[in-house]
Amino acid sequence: MLRKRNLKRKRKKKVKKQVDGCQVKKLAFLGIVINFVLFFLLPLGFTFPLKGIVKEDGVNVRADSTVSASLLGKLYKKETIDIVKEKYGWYKFKLPLRFNCYVASKYLTKISSKEAKVIPSSLNIRISPSLEAPIVGKLSKNQVVLVLKESNGWTQIRCYPYAWGWVHKKFIEIVPFENLEKRKPISSASIQKKKKRAVFPPPLAKGTLKKLSKRLKKCKANYFLENKGGIILLQIDNINVETLINKKVAIWGKSRNDKCIYVIVEKIQKL
Repeated sequence: MLRKRNLKRKRKKKVKKQVDGCQVKKLAFLGIVINFVLFFLLPLGFTFPLKGIVKEDGVNVRADSTVSASLLGKLYKKETIDIVKEKYGWYKFKLPLRFNCYVASKYLTKISSKEAKVIPSSLNIRISPSLEAPIVGKLSKNQVVLVLKESNGWTQIRCYPYAWGWVHKKFIEIVPFENLEKRKPISSASIQKKKKRAVFPPPLAKGTLKKLSKRLKKCKANYFLENKGGIILLQIDNINVETLINKKVAIWGKSRNDKCIYVIVEKIQKL
């Protein structure tokens, strides 16, 4: 009998020690978490949304939090952005007012010469007038948007405040709101100057620029580039290139496969 009682007492003590040990571990872990929050996270004061200042010129804006995501445009030094989220070292932010976006015209109803209302419950916003372009935001039913331009079934609108982009956090300085008021906002003229100074990647192609004597059927190309490799069809719409015809040039742009393979020229430079 005495042996049984002693065994029971030992077992109870052992179980109690185990329970106490688990409780001590849990309390220790909880203490570490609380200390981390108090001493590391709270002093930062980083609660979204945040204001950020761009630290360099020509910073890439991506459609997602990865370098392989589609390029949406550039940010410039001292430009201010509204940050709403962080993921994998990237900030999600509202595309600035100078960015233009596109929505399919058939899903809008005009309410004035410059305003339109959204018809469906959800409408995709794209960075360029194409179904292949990345989706950068959504509009809801009955939302009213400012119409900038209409062409080929697409309506151009301001991206802000409906669309989003991603930028790597190493290029952004988080600024407390009280310090933001002391900073002078960057002007649109300053941004245009920075755009001109921004470093472009290597040209897509080089060669002699020539004008198509006759438009190809169902193809948007209106010029072509001739070099040793053959010819490259080009679509040049918003750049005056009359003085560059039959001269050697370098081009930058995006390749498209729509009825024919051609390049939409974004920049052209005489060699």
